[in-house]
Amino acid sequence: MPSSTSQKKKNADGLRGIACLAVVLHHFVGAFLPYLLHHIYPESFAAKSAPSLLVKIFSSPAITLFYNGGFPVMIFFVLSGYVLATPYYNHNSNPTVLHRRLWGRYFRFAIPVAASILISFAIYQCHGYFNIPAAEISGSTGSTSWLYTCFKPGLSYITCFNDMLWRSLILGEGHFNPVCW
Repeated sequence: MPSSTSQKKKNADGLRGIACLAVVLHHFVGAFLPYLLHHIYPESFAAKSAPSLLVKIFSSPAITLFYNGGFPVMIFFVLSGYVLATPYYNHNSNPTVLHRRLWGRYFRFAIPVAASILISFAIYQCHGYFNIPAAEISGSTGSTSWLYTCFKPGLSYITCFNDMLWRSLILGEGHFNPVCW
């Protein structure tokens, strides 16, 4: 019989997987079907001028629950806080345990984020991003559309280096990995 801790971890992993899928769907919809997000984010996504019945159904609050990215991100924050703080309470509220976990978490996130920024910068330098033509095809244009405004011209090696070291994780700037933030 699995232990209670093992079952909690599996439950948390399952919830994390479902939340991850919802975030992926949110980014897909935001990039290629932006008018479906109009009711959730009216300042960022324009409504379709003559919406069909399917558009009305898929942009209804009951259906957008399955691809609204805000709620799953909140789930990630709650799970992250739970996983981070549990050992602190299991070790008689020892602050050293919490400090170690906080620094470990920073480095555990910093390494993959830095790698993704470096890969993205290499693609950027090779002119491998086609987000602006994709945004024009999908209708995700405008100053508030994240797909249209990603990978602005003139990003430098210094911007990449600063994003890798601290700006991405500390300030949440996403020059080369906008989906991360």
